[in-house]
Amino acid sequence: MIFDNQGIIGCDISYGQGYPPRFPVVDFRKMRDYGFDFVIMKAGQRHYQDPAFKYNWPAAKGILSRGSYWYYDNTYSPFLQADNYWRTIRNDVEGICWLDLEDRNSGNARGWRHWYDFLETFKTLSKLSNAQIGIYSAYWYIREELLNASWSEREYFRRYPLWLADYGPHGSDPLHRDFSKVSVPMPWSDDDCLIVQTGTPVIGESAGVYSLELDYNVFNGSREKFRTVFKPVADMTISIRSN
Repeated sequence: MIFDNQGIIGCDISYGQGYPPRFPVVDFRKMRDYGFDFVIMKAGQRHYQDPAFKYNWPAAKGILSRGSYWYYDNTYSPFLQADNYWRTIRNDVEGICWLDLEDRNSGNARGWRHWYDFLETFKTLSKLSNAQIGIYSAYWYIREELLNASWSEREYFRRYPLWLADYGPHGSDPLHRDFSKVSVPMPWSDDDCLIVQTGTPVIGESAGVYSLELDYNVFNGSREKFRTVFKPVADMTISIRSN
């Protein structure tokens, strides 16, 4: 893909990266000082809120630009999942609300027709625009799940920005990804892909989380473009991470 890498980086976290009382609280100032510009947090899955969300979401406010995601569960109603997501974030919405599509389990709610139900329900509840709702997934997952969809049915999903998981071949360095080897799944184009998740480097301790590994993401575009996607943090000073 053609990727405009201007060094804008972020991470995504869930309960595995820390929450009290089981694990230490995530240190978002340390995360910022490591060099991260943004953090995307798991809001929940199926019918439950991620146990760390109520701690981490307010803790990061004003320190890092925030976004949230909902892990789509193939075994549970897309209508209820959309409702649960909105109930979780409605009092403090920030950034893009991402629908995480990666579940390979069989279930009555598996497939793109049910993704459509989730997205349309979430839009109705939230009144958010298409640009404020996004899709997270990987190339092969999208390709397989949309295999039997018509072109017009696939095109529906292009109205939402893409957050692409692409870890590259075995042994790839997630901190120095070769974006020319990244493929964007149809129906999206390179410009539609806002973020690429490049892997899970062992940087957790340096970046203020409990886990050794931490999902690493790179934003596709300039800082001006970034400000249209993520809410700027006025008092944030981005450190330059030494490589």
